[in-house]
Amino acid sequence: MSSARERLRKSEKKALSIEEKMEEIRLANRAKWLLIDELKMSEPDTHRYIEKQAMDRCVSKREVAEKIIKTYE
Repeated sequence: MSSARERLRKSEKKALSIEEKMEEIRLANRAKWLLIDELKMSEPDTHRYIEKQAMDRCVSKREVAEKIIKTYE
């Protein structure tokens, strides 16, 4: 019985992490489109920009995307 409970907990945790990752991807895509529209960047350039900003600032891509969205919306 406890092993079944443990498997259920693991699958719930995995589902939550997948949902969080999907939300991060949605935010990044929205940020990319804003950069394309506002700054006339190409899609590869926007991807590179978000990744570089995240690395340079030691924050997640999600945080960078949220800041871009807040700036341009």
